[in-house]
Amino acid sequence: MALSGINRNISLIVLLMLIGFFLLSIYVLSLQESKETIYFQGPKLSDADKANIISYGLSKDIPIRGSIDIWESINYSSSELASNILNFEGKSLEESLVCTPLGFGYSKTQSDKIFDPLANYQICEEVNPEFIKYNKTHLINDCKGDSFYSLGSAPEDEIFGRVSYDFSWNNFDSDVETKNHEFAFVKCNEKRNAEVFLKYNSIAVERARNITKSIENDLGIKSPGRPLTVFLVIFDSLSRHHMYRSFPKSLKYLNDTIVKGEFKDNFIMHDFLINHAHGENTIPNMIPYLFGYSFNYHRLRLKKYDYKNPEHQQAFKDIQKDSIWKHYEKMGFITMFGFDIIWDFLVPAVGRKVLADHVFTNFWKASSKVFGTDNYINIHSCFGSHDSHYYMLKYVQEYLKTYEGVNRFGYIHITTAHEKSGTIIKTVDDDLHNFLQTVLKQYNDNNEDIVLILGGDHGKHVSETDFIREGWLENMLPAQIIITNKNFVQKMNAEKNLNLNVKRLISRPDWHLTLKHLSTSPYGLLKKDSNLYKHWKTTTETDNIISIFMEESPTTRTCKDLNIEEYLCVCLPYREITREEIKSSIFITEIINLSIQSINQSKNSLICQKLTFNKIIYAAERLIEEGLTIYRLRITINENIDVVFEAFGSVFSEKTKDFYLKENVLMPYKVVGKKEKFIVQLLKAVRIDGYAGYYEEIALAINEKAPYCIPKLPKEFNDMDFTQEKIISTFDRILEEHTIRLTKANNTCNDECKKYDSVCQPWIIMLFSNKNILMQSWHAERLYQIYYEDGLQDIDLTYYEPFYTKNILGVLNKTLYIPESEYSCDLSDFEIQMICPCK
Repeated sequence: MALSGINRNISLIVLLMLIGFFLLSIYVLSLQESKETIYFQGPKLSDADKANIISYGLSKDIPIRGSIDIWESINYSSSELASNILNFEGKSLEESLVCTPLGFGYSKTQSDKIFDPLANYQICEEVNPEFIKYNKTHLINDCKGDSFYSLGSAPEDEIFGRVSYDFSWNNFDSDVETKNHEFAFVKCNEKRNAEVFLKYNSIAVERARNITKSIENDLGIKSPGRPLTVFLVIFDSLSRHHMYRSFPKSLKYLNDTIVKGEFKDNFIMHDFLINHAHGENTIPNMIPYLFGYSFNYHRLRLKKYDYKNPEHQQAFKDIQKDSIWKHYEKMGFITMFGFDIIWDFLVPAVGRKVLADHVFTNFWKASSKVFGTDNYINIHSCFGSHDSHYYMLKYVQEYLKTYEGVNRFGYIHITTAHEKSGTIIKTVDDDLHNFLQTVLKQYNDNNEDIVLILGGDHGKHVSETDFIREGWLENMLPAQIIITNKNFVQKMNAEKNLNLNVKRLISRPDWHLTLKHLSTSPYGLLKKDSNLYKHWKTTTETDNIISIFMEESPTTRTCKDLNIEEYLCVCLPYREITREEIKSSIFITEIINLSIQSINQSKNSLICQKLTFNKIIYAAERLIEEGLTIYRLRITINENIDVVFEAFGSVFSEKTKDFYLKENVLMPYKVVGKKEKFIVQLLKAVRIDGYAGYYEEIALAINEKAPYCIPKLPKEFNDMDFTQEKIISTFDRILEEHTIRLTKANNTCNDECKKYDSVCQPWIIMLFSNKNILMQSWHAERLYQIYYEDGLQDIDLTYYEPFYTKNILGVLNKTLYIPESEYSCDLSDFEIQMICPCK
């Protein structure tokens, strides 16, 4: 082609480009003159996409070499560090802090009205003195009378959560070798007691040492560093303020010994003021703590797998590979997991089989049979000579002592505070004090490092009748104290960051990244700009997560930066809405409609009633930013006026849909308005009244979600209901799981059931408030099998004259006493024989 032809083509291209720029300028000017706002937004990642990205990131192994400066190559200066004093009031916050909490919880005057300051509980050892003797290998028979023993399950048989537990007594004729069992019970005459003992896991020790040596060789470490222990002691439902109310002796001990006493040269403490929760209960808080991302992403990664299905357990084992305990295993640590409750609080996220070197959960399932209680989180109960939590703390002490010289990690969850009164947690104080004495003395003397974290999964639950702001703040601000060696803080170069972060906004994923950071510290100092640290950040849910040892939490940090939902954020004020405003608000009406629809769609059984709205008992709003408002409502339902739901909803212009709409099938929305369109979206509807007992048990029996299934009260079931096969089969199954016993006069059902290593179920007594259910009237055979002492009697209750009482279920002569309202396993009568449902 000729040169002149090329020049003509270039001129034409330039001319076309100039015309294009001119037309684009005119278009931009027209946009500026338009009154309609144009929103530009890049492609939005769905939650499923984000979950896939997290999964991909977690599947990659980034080598540790190149990311760590080994301790041998670092010279760090030793300076005088002063420990923080543990103080209820805490430190004053910086004026430049963007996220400043509206408060931290109840004042003393408020808390004294809610939590009885004079509440006192029996000392178990005084009621039931210790009589078990154990010599490291054998139970010693020291009983003067009839004695029996029962060894606990072997470690490989530990199953997490609410599953059946086989239990039996054996004659205690001579000393019993405990072999690989880690707990036992002894019955001496009518007295019962328990003992726990950790058994050495040589396979875990060999694995931990081999991995440690492999990492040291890879990094060229010639002299091994000090062994490290990282241990989490998490208390359910413990806010920072509630910790100070409940543990005065333990906190005074820490101040007396670490700030100015015998441990002042070795240890240092940090108390985190704005330790923000990510939800109202355990799972939304512990999943980001233990996995690094929200439960929503975790649920998407689990897909449709159900923890109740034995065939799905492999999926839960696979996802546990990304848990913090499996991470520590890969870093050369022995691991421990403990949870002191028989319920499924965390099971839906991790499954039945926890993959740690030591798992301690079955003890509480066995204890419910031995000591006749499975509601010890609601009523104070002694487990022999000690409280429930004592055995967990004792097991931890043995774990820490047994594996000295090896890196170790542990997480335990203690549920003593998970009850309505808020005062049973006080029973922990003496045992926690003794635990801290033992552990601090051990690590003061053994030339090892420790990072001990005492905290809460979330704060004390707000009562459905508690509308004041302080109650909600306590729920969102759980306790978090770190105790560690001064030398460790110095060599980690963490003093400045820790002292700043105690007064700044900290999230659950921050703690997860911190734990990962700490896992490298036996080998050296992890570099902030390293591939490993940057990679770990990509496996959390935002780019704003930090290790609190490595980085400062910015003063500009907000809840939004950390994916803490706006309706939970303690730094944004709510304004209470007046009755007049409620009546005229279409937005509030639609949030309620969406809530009721969502709840009704979440259940399938005929036993669960279709719910209808009754009334609003509280309403508030918060303006997040111009164009986005969040509503917080508490509502009751017609089907049971004691049931209270809390609903959160957002309202924004349809024009801003791309910015504010949350794409989640669990968050339905509706477009409202005529001239100007608004979107009303339900963010969450959660039940906040106490629904344990009858409601929970019926829902579990039919595989429904207990908070959302509101069955009829037993007395409300009628003859028509018992013509439906699904309802009949449900009650048949429930009744078959229980043994019905008859007491002697003047005996309680609790005592009767305990005598036969079972637990009285008060909710079944409530079930029997309906005579048709008590007599199983849908069956042709009306004889009822009732155990009396060691025999079995067939009683035809149709020949008994029913007499309705307030709270007694029992028989006298030919009269059948049926409870109408209140019910209890602790009642007795000097004439009436109680009918007791035992399980």
